[in-house]
Amino acid sequence: MTALTFLSQWTGNDGAAAQGPAKQHEFSIYVPPLLAVLEEINARDIVDFQADEGVVSVKLAQCAGNHATFVLPRREDDLRGEFRQMAEAITAEARAQGTVRLVASMAEIEAGSTDAVLFNNILGCQGCIDNIDQIVEEAARIVKPQGHAVVTVPNPDGGAFSSY
Repeated sequence: MTALTFLSQWTGNDGAAAQGPAKQHEFSIYVPPLLAVLEEINARDIVDFQADEGVVSVKLAQCAGNHATFVLPRREDDLRGEFRQMAEAITAEARAQGTVRLVASMAEIEAGSTDAVLFNNILGCQGCIDNIDQIVEEAARIVKPQGHAVVTVPNPDGGAFSSY
């Protein structure tokens, strides 16, 4: 029997999520409808902005024909590089297959090149909103004409984090 990997456990390929109840909740509650929305808007090239260490990017890229770009947090927000290291490890296989790439900022993404920019749980993952104007401006720059910004919110049924 081979050892289960973090990613395969989390994305449901081999068993239950490796992380705690918060991530299990998120993956069962937020990701299936998110995948349905992205399918409905025909989003194949997706930019995943700074959430979930790249796991959602990998899941998005598992859908046939999809490609995901994961935007890492700013260096000043990840001083020890721990988030970057996790993202590099989690996305390694998908990056080797060419379905996911990591970028340090949206400035590295070509203008008008993506179908959708995903802000997954952005309200819960970002510690401050001091750069929100810059983020919105960059998102508008990289999305194709008629493209989409998709914003998921934590716990849409209650207004408070249900499992954090």
